[in-house]
Amino acid sequence: MKDLSKKEKVYFQICDSVLYMETVKPHLKWSLSDVSKHSGVTRSLIYYYLGKEKDQILREAVLFMLELFFNISGERKLGIQDRMTMILETTKEMPHIFLFYVSERTKNTEYGQTIREAEEKLISYLETELNLTNEQALKLFMLEIGACAFGLDPKFAPKFFQL
Repeated sequence: MKDLSKKEKVYFQICDSVLYMETVKPHLKWSLSDVSKHSGVTRSLIYYYLGKEKDQILREAVLFMLELFFNISGERKLGIQDRMTMILETTKEMPHIFLFYVSERTKNTEYGQTIREAEEKLISYLETELNLTNEQALKLFMLEIGACAFGLDPKFAPKFFQL
């Protein structure tokens, strides 16, 4: 995320820490002090960016994650190689995003449902924007998930994801 402004980097750090806390502690059993210590961001900045309510902060962090991974707004028009490079760079710089994704996606919770809906939107996006069949879009998505789990170096994405 080298092209982010200072404000965006702070937001990024906070969201990563929130997702980490939610992954390693029971649901909402972390404190804003925990997030502050882990992220290196003061509690007052956390309040400024995301408010004081933990459930709202977690919701914002999840939406941030989904936008990064699944482009739910559709604002970023990326090809396969650029998309994979971006995902791998994001996972490398924000490692807890993938842990949260994996731990939550199958749960019958608000976040699990939100993640599954974002996956469906992504598959539809891949079909439409990249002119892929449903099977090709699913294969690409599975390759992306595997590359993140494996920790593939982002510099290999262009070569690895040539179709």
